[in-house]
Amino acid sequence: AHKSRMRDWFIHHCKTTAKEGQVVFFGDSITEMLNISDWYGEYSLKSGLELYNRGIGGDSTLGLYRRAMENVLCIKPEAVVILIGTNDLHYGFSTDFIAMNIENILKLFKKECPDCKVILEAVYPVIEGKAGKRKNKDIEAVNCKYKALAEKYGVSYIDLTDILSDANGNLKEDCTYDGLHLSAKGYEVTTREIVKLLPLSKQL
Repeated sequence: AHKSRMRDWFIHHCKTTAKEGQVVFFGDSITEMLNISDWYGEYSLKSGLELYNRGIGGDSTLGLYRRAMENVLCIKPEAVVILIGTNDLHYGFSTDFIAMNIENILKLFKKECPDCKVILEAVYPVIEGKAGKRKNKDIEAVNCKYKALAEKYGVSYIDLTDILSDANGNLKEDCTYDGLHLSAKGYEVTTREIVKLLPLSKQL
């Protein structure tokens, strides 16, 4: 119910007040919980670009592919930041299946909005044992495939694993509140890196 409600909300926003040529964050609950005005307000003022959150808790790579047109591509964004895949691992999907869906998403963006700057994020590490069935070695395997696909399709790839991980390869305690989702500190450190890849504005 939450997914369909959010999807319909985004469809309505696209048809009413959303503008073309802005920046979209596209993903699952980690994106949904991102307070864009708190973290990207300064960037929005400097760039003159609006930022739209298209995150839905519990979503998967296939879910993103299915709603990409009606939630994102219909407003022809200047840039899109994609963070997805952690739920696929929890649901038991294979790395090949996850990679296939990401490839389909990248193909769709190339076809429908070739000028959009696509920023594909590596899946974030977790604290193993606190994050369902997710394992960091599986996340690493997925990220390997993401990196190769980003190179193949000429999109930006950003891997924040190093700044989010502790010495044991788990998500840092101060960057999460439950072993999976980010804390304010987690959003602070990821925003600092992501903002460097965002476009300044169409006028510059």
